[in-house]
Amino acid sequence: MRTLRKNKQAMYYSLYRAAEEVYEEEGTSTRYIIDEDTGYPIPVEIGTQKAVYSPPVSFSANITSNLNQMHVKAYGIDQSSIYSELICEKGQLPLKVGSIIWRESPIQWDDETQRIPKQSSADYTVVGILTEYQHNDFYMLQRQTPEESASG
Repeated sequence: MRTLRKNKQAMYYSLYRAAEEVYEEEGTSTRYIIDEDTGYPIPVEIGTQKAVYSPPVSFSANITSNLNQMHVKAYGIDQSSIYSELICEKGQLPLKVGSIIWRESPIQWDDETQRIPKQSSADYTVVGILTEYQHNDFYMLQRQTPEESASG
């Protein structure tokens, strides 16, 4: 499948890096308890983790909201308005399932000094990959809704 260079759009992607423990906060700092055996402070975990992503990287590719029937079957989904498809040249992008993409929204930061983006500010999440084709890679993207972004 050939894609026109003029149809490419500028976007940013960020790869999933790790999951970090979330700690209980007291005001603006982390709450600690003192270990009875060692006397050292230990941060209090709240039992959840948050995803940490790599610094965003700019790229350009074709994006469409029309999934063709062949790809719908390959991804194992039904045609829906919550999915889009990213099309790029073979091997151009290192995207994996769970990567996030910004197309229209501004990037917001969990930690601006270390360039760790906030997952909820992204427009899309990669949920499927088709790399079996000879000249192009296809990535199925799930659009993030405003409700997901507000709760993330």
